[in-house]
Amino acid sequence: MKPITCLFLLACTSTWAQSTADRVVGALSDRALAEHVATLKTDDRIAMYSAIVNSRPSEPAHYQVLLASAYVQKSRETTDFSYLDKAVSILNGILSSDNANYEALRLLTETQLERHLFSTAAESSRRLIQISPADPWNWGTLGDAYVEMGEYEKGAEAYQKMVSLRPDLASYNRAAHFRFLYGDVPAAIAIMKKGVRIINCARGGLVDELALADAITSGHVAGAALDVFEYEPKVGKALRALSNVVLTPHLGSAAPEVREEMANIVVDNILAFLEGRKLPNCVNQQIFAL
Repeated sequence: MKPITCLFLLACTSTWAQSTADRVVGALSDRALAEHVATLKTDDRIAMYSAIVNSRPSEPAHYQVLLASAYVQKSRETTDFSYLDKAVSILNGILSSDNANYEALRLLTETQLERHLFSTAAESSRRLIQISPADPWNWGTLGDAYVEMGEYEKGAEAYQKMVSLRPDLASYNRAAHFRFLYGDVPAAIAIMKKGVRIINCARGGLVDELALADAITSGHVAGAALDVFEYEPKVGKALRALSNVVLTPHLGSAAPEVREEMANIVVDNILAFLEGRKLPNCVNQQIFAL
């Protein structure tokens, strides 16, 4: 086991006494360990950042923002929006004492997108761009908000600015997705990094199967996995002939355990509504609020 991993496991399995938290906070300044932390399961990250925040209340808000970010990720993984509420509560707490905290403001914009407050997210992004015009994050969230509002030309301009500032995976991903929205699959694939693998489990019409097959044959795309198809129920011969393509039925939620959980979520929300309680899985709470 590598020394860095040993250090990390020691920190995670301790009782998080003050001295242990001190060591972990110090270790997090080391970039190698910080990168390792990013590979943790979300629950482990929440536990670790919670311990750091609770044991060092005078520590800069940076770790509170990291905790809020972990809650945002947990909300995405579970569709339990109470985690998003926790993230927003943390960020609002930071901003109540420091309304110019840039880290908190950036992540707050992300929570606005998660809550489908697209107009608010666009306004927040524009305000952050005035503060830091060279930060690609702000152009990305601005583009996301514009696209969701149907203002595609403005979204394209924001994404282009993001790509110009930092041509990395995050910016290319947005640019490629934008091309997909316009039905220009060859251009979307061309933007992607060579060797990319494409997964489509959303809608078959999003992917031009012939263009995808050509990209795989040329080597630009390393492989693909699809459970939805362009002309369902037919599956194109071009994709079926490729050994580095996985094709399956769209049955990811067909397991009895998943269907039972889906039914329980529906019932829980109906009961909450009838009892006048907050809906546990309502995305647009700002519109449908009790």
